Amino acid sequence: MKVKIENAQVIPGQKYRNQWALIELAGMDFPFQVGLGETQAPYPVGEYSIDETCFSTNRYHKLEMGFVRLLPVEAVKVRAAS
Repeated sequence: MKVKIENAQVIPGQKYRNQWALIELAGMDFPFQVGLGETQAPYPVGEYSIDETCFSTNRYHKLEMGFVRLLPVEAVKVRAAS
């Protein structure tokens, strides 16, 4: 799954801030918000992959996704090569 950040603008919130991203599924881009918490810097413009540690299964064996962490595509390539 490819995720694109096209704008480093932060969406302010009362406690947690967000940033818009696009996830590519079946050749189409779908917007979603990535949580930044209170202090995380916004993701720079670029292409990312969702960190696999964000996924887990619950007690009913259903897939769940927790807090989204993005990895730059280049970092994913380096990690796969090692």
